[in-house]
Order: sequence, then structure tokens, then C-alpha cells
Amino acid sequence: MKKLSNQESGLKAKRNGQQFEQTLDKYFSYFAEMGYCNIEKTPEPFKFIKPYTSNLFVGCFLKSAQPDYKGTLKGGRSIVLEAKSVSGGKIQLSALTENELKELIRHRNLGACSGVLVYDSEMSNIYLLPIVLFEKMEEIFNKKHIKLKQVKKFIITEKYYKADENISEGFENITSLTKDEVLYFLDL
Repeated sequence: MKKLSNQESGLKAKRNGQQFEQTLDKYFSYFAEMGYCNIEKTPEPFKFIKPYTSNLFVGCFLKSAQPDYKGTLKGGRSIVLEAKSVSGGKIQLSALTENELKELIRHRNLGACSGVLVYDSEMSNIYLLPIVLFEKMEEIFNKKHIKLKQVKKFIITEKYYKADENISEGFENITSLTKDEVLYFLDL
């Protein structure tokens, strides 16, 4: 019975993650229309191998995953973000693969804004966490996880708007972080 519970939990997490990415796509599209940035989902490199049935095929990923979103902010600065959906009020260091962490740090070291967007499914908050919190997690928190209540200043929205809702109506709930404060946090 436990295996079924794990499967159900995995499916729920996958659905939450997909819904979160759809919402982010809508947010970023709205921001692009407003002239603030151009941020797009990074496609996963994938190779088609052979057909399996009329609706299915065999394929494989070509290399390690890259960060989920890349783009440019108004003014020309690059931004690179990973998106994670979590429950339980914390995010584990292991939520990022070794390659994702390495790539986010590499982009940050080249001058890009670099961080992790975290959706807390229990509190319905979205956090924008700078990559340094993951890079130095054990030094800062003495643990291999971050309790989200410890990083409340990084909340960028206190209400989660699903992809099928009118995203522009949700912007009154974005916290009072200024653009400079967001950039500062991403540069920590």
C-alpha cells in the first residue's frame, strides 16, 4: 500500500510542478507585454529514437537538465531561474541537481541574476531565492534544507494564481520588493 501512496504523492508533485510552470509562463508573458523582461522556458534537449505505437514513441534526453528559465531583463541583464514546487514548508538542497546548481552558479558568476523560484503548495506563496542560499546552505542554515518561514523576505507573491486565472488581477498581491531589491537578493 505504501508504494501506491508514493506513486500518488509523486503524481501530485508532478501536477503541482506542471501547474507552477504554466503559471510562471503566464507571469513571464505578462511581464514581457509590460516591457519588463523577456524570460522563456528552456526546452529540454531530447532525441526521438523510434515510434512505439500511433500515440507513443521511444526517446531519450540528450544531456543533463539546464535551468528552467532564461531571459533578459529590461536594461540588458541576463536572468536564469530554476522552478521548484515543494510541500512541507521547506526546500531541500537535493531539490537541485548537481548540474542545475553548477549552472546557476556559473551564470551568476558571469553577471546574470540567478535564483530559484519556489512554490510552497501548502502556503500558496512563491519565493524568489538567490542561488547563494543553495550554494552556501549548510554554512547559512547548518542544514541541507531551508525552512521557508526563515526566508519570508523572499516572498514575491502571497497568493498563487493558477494559469487559467487572470494574472494581471494578482499583481496587487506582489510584495513591496522593488526591482533593485529583487536584483540585490539575486546577487547576494
